[in-house]
Amino acid sequence: MAKLSVSNLRLAYGDNEILKGLSLETREGDVVALLGQSGCGKTTLLRSIAGLETPSAGKIQVGDKVIFDADHKIALAPEKRGLGLVFQSYALWPHRTVFENVAYGIRLKKVLAEEVKSRVRAAMEGIGIAHLGDRHPHQLSGGQQQRVALARAMVYDPPIILLDEPLSNLDAKLREEARIWIRSLIKQTGRTAVFVTHDQEEAMAVADQVVLLDQGRMIQSGTPEELYGNPNSLFAATFMGSNNQFEGKLIEVRGDRTMVQVGDSRIWALNKSDKTVGETTTVVSRVEVAETSETPGENSLSATLLTKSYLGSRWEYIYDCSGHQVRVTSRKPLPHQSCFITWPADGAWAF
Repeated sequence: MAKLSVSNLRLAYGDNEILKGLSLETREGDVVALLGQSGCGKTTLLRSIAGLETPSAGKIQVGDKVIFDADHKIALAPEKRGLGLVFQSYALWPHRTVFENVAYGIRLKKVLAEEVKSRVRAAMEGIGIAHLGDRHPHQLSGGQQQRVALARAMVYDPPIILLDEPLSNLDAKLREEARIWIRSLIKQTGRTAVFVTHDQEEAMAVADQVVLLDQGRMIQSGTPEELYGNPNSLFAATFMGSNNQFEGKLIEVRGDRTMVQVGDSRIWALNKSDKTVGETTTVVSRVEVAETSETPGENSLSATLLTKSYLGSRWEYIYDCSGHQVRVTSRKPLPHQSCFITWPADGAWAF
């Protein structure tokens, strides 16, 4: 196991700055998800750690080993960093068998033939593909190809595994299964892993630590529960989860809560900004905490039904609340066309 430390990393392509002084720390044995929308810098950060990109500033350290330091002109070649890398495309040799694909990298290091066989078999058995050794990539399913790519990365026994959107080529059902076994496997081996994804559910399912990026900067880092349940900014709140969002006028601040005027109603929310009374604020609340009631409550908005959908496991309703569309989910049909939608005061944030 090893800890990864990234300090003040900067990288630009011409005038386009991709990484803007980005820093992060991981704990030994954690799975860390780099999460963000396209162009946020997550893959560039991963490639910088792997040695496939060269930042202009900053430092990268794996355990006690410095693998990049711009100030001291240290930039170890990718093969000298000792890291495992799983590409989005899997990058398997089509003309080589599964065994040969897994063995290819360590053979280049001139490892003795018997040791190659032993390490490759151990890696393949650990990932559940020992029976596929004689097949070629075109004879494998997407999930099996993914396992081959992971076995190839793990055969080196690297302290850290880097995975660049490894589930993106799988269909939705297989992705759900794959994120379970991939986390299980990494945790069983005790390795640290850095996992790039744009899918928030995937990040929360796989990771111990989620690092949310936007425009080359870290927005928030913490456990999945922290990012989902305690976002530190409007961006973090709206990126995670399914949300209701509306604007209103801040009319009172009381401790860690603020009262917001929305249309003819007033609602309380947790105060997440330094705005003052009279300013416009944005309220965000997770869809699943909204409930309907036939009578108004302390924290409610008058609502008129616009449309509804049946999604198998639940019904989804969309209401108009003072000009804002608000979603409510329910496991059983809701009978009323007009109602009041309520939130717990600690289930909404005002930014």
